[in-house]
Amino acid sequence: MWHIRKTAHYAEILKSTHLTMHLNNCVVEESRKQEMLDNALENYKELEELFGNFGCRVFVENTGTKIQNNVLLNQQEFTELCIRKNFDVLVDVGHAAANGWDIPALIRDLKDRISAYHLHNNDGIHDQHRRLHEGVIDFGMLMETIRRETPDADRIIEYIRRDQEGEGLRQDIEELLGAE
Repeated sequence: MWHIRKTAHYAEILKSTHLTMHLNNCVVEESRKQEMLDNALENYKELEELFGNFGCRVFVENTGTKIQNNVLLNQQEFTELCIRKNFDVLVDVGHAAANGWDIPALIRDLKDRISAYHLHNNDGIHDQHRRLHEGVIDFGMLMETIRRETPDADRIIEYIRRDQEGEGLRQDIEELLGAE
């Protein structure tokens, strides 16, 4: 939260429209799960007030991977929480795939809440940030679902490796633009 508070100053200057919140970024011990969730919800309230003061929305992202033991909420818990708390949601499809979530069902269940997507692919286990068609996610089917259920949601390609720059990235961007 210390970093986030410092970020708010610059987000206001830059007229940022949203901040993405991770409910969790550390190992989840089952015995502390409720305490961790309560803490995250307290932090959310602070963020909503801090960033809402200048019109910046807070998007809650599905975070963590089973392999890293840092998943605070499973798909059903995440969906129910987002609906109950009326959260704006950013769906990270790579995290969802790495956790075995049913991505089309997630989108259908949260379609009225989804504001943005992080788009990348992986092997179904690790958060690898691979190109759109390099992994277990069927991106043709995914994009059909996104266009049908959440046509106005932002789509953010989330690659992290230098070898994903250049021609491959251009192709993926053009594919997304052509899918409009």
